[in-house]
Amino acid sequence: MAKAKMSGRDITTLSLLFVMTLLLFADQIIMSAILPELSKEYGADETTLGIIGSAFTLVGAFMSILFGYIADKGSRKWMLVMVILIGEIPCILTGVPYFTQTIGAFAFLRLLSGIGLGGVYPVSYSVLADYFKEEHRATASAWMNTAWSVGSIIGVSVAGYLTNTYGWRLSFILIGAPNIPIALFFALYTKEPPKGRTEDALEELIQKGLVYKQKINFRDFA
Repeated sequence: MAKAKMSGRDITTLSLLFVMTLLLFADQIIMSAILPELSKEYGADETTLGIIGSAFTLVGAFMSILFGYIADKGSRKWMLVMVILIGEIPCILTGVPYFTQTIGAFAFLRLLSGIGLGGVYPVSYSVLADYFKEEHRATASAWMNTAWSVGSIIGVSVAGYLTNTYGWRLSFILIGAPNIPIALFFALYTKEPPKGRTEDALEELIQKGLVYKQKINFRDFA
């Protein structure tokens, strides 16, 4: 039996998810490309900059667990928009000199961006699970993995290209700003999928009006 093709709406939804994730991950890697400039501007040594980078990653890891729990409780669509905004607004502000006059201010904005980055992992996969049927889910997941890798390459490339000519801050603005209107369009365009609607075992029941109510609880973390 031939596999059904993705609908136009599914392709558009996946494209939006791909671009939003790509830009968020591009922000993640910018710092590694501008370490000499940061050291020069703030007089910070390698240890200090390493701590900031590590804190960014650790905050993201912790928030992945938290958002994974929350994503099972509410609207994944709006939660995804929220984590994009949480990640990109601090990214944009990092590119504004007024908000990054000190190394402490820079570190604080990077930690806020880390919250958004950590949230996008579990929320985006939760969205994929209910937007795409089983026969398309592996393809959708592969595109998301590609977005993470390509985003990292783009972040380093943009920062490396712009820094010598325009300074290190501009790359944060150019990477972060486009994601704001894209996330808002995603919120308006996509519909919140009923949980479990793409599972063969539940699809017929959900079409009859039943609701899948199973949710994670704290005991499950053990």
